[in-house]
Amino acid sequence: MKISSILVTGASGKTGRAVIQSFLNKGYSVRALIHKSGSAAPYSDQVVTFVGDLYSTHDLTHAMEGATAVYHICPNMHPGEVNIGRQVIKVAKNSAVQHFVFHSVLHPQIKEMPHHWNKMLVEGILFKSGLTYTILQPSAYMQNILQYKKAILEQNVYAVPYNGETRIGMVDLEDVAEAAATIICQPRHFGAIYELSSDETLSQNELVQLISRIRQKEVRFEEISRERWVKDMHQIGMDDYAITTLVRMFEYYETYGFRGNGTVLRAILDRAPISMTHFIEKYF
Repeated sequence: MKISSILVTGASGKTGRAVIQSFLNKGYSVRALIHKSGSAAPYSDQVVTFVGDLYSTHDLTHAMEGATAVYHICPNMHPGEVNIGRQVIKVAKNSAVQHFVFHSVLHPQIKEMPHHWNKMLVEGILFKSGLTYTILQPSAYMQNILQYKKAILEQNVYAVPYNGETRIGMVDLEDVAEAAATIICQPRHFGAIYELSSDETLSQNELVQLISRIRQKEVRFEEISRERWVKDMHQIGMDDYAITTLVRMFEYYETYGFRGNGTVLRAILDRAPISMTHFIEKYF
């Protein structure tokens, strides 16, 4: 299949930006659908950018004109994810889209985490659509740790709202983006569902030990209360749905962990997934 142009929805977030850059690196023509015009700046003239509403048939149809593939990313922690997914899939089916890639999540079957469960419902809609599809299910991003970088570097503390024994399998977003660019036009990936993770599932205590060893400076783990975390998030303007959803995620992680496996990602990339050691060495 020849992919002449790829539309990326939810393109202004960190996932969209990483995927778009990977597509550009492969020489693809890329279109980006964003919600606010100010988000267009990072792409300059390399990307055809559309400002529109993911609920709008008109905006989606316009953005998909001439696109032969769609890479659908729903905005993070969006309460309308299922309806958005249904709408994007519907418009794609009525357009000339030959391949629909859905950016889902590792273990969408977990009903205790609404943002996982909603992605599973979208997967179900996609199965029934008749579209040629691939579903990518990445683990938590290693890049999420970067939100704590300032405190780690300046205060030597890593503070999160779950205990130190919580084990979370993670993946480098750049690996996920490279996988996306690898599978987008190869028919052998059509109809596949791929779990994307690294080989490691570290506890938070082990992560802190790793950071300390690489920085050659002790970093202290601190468990902050979820009540304090909720208060802090309200103060910075996070909406109630996102806060509630994330709290439920923290509770699940702490109780059951979140474990992935690097076998599939290794097969797609034809190399080992980026390790946490490599990631920490690069960014810290």
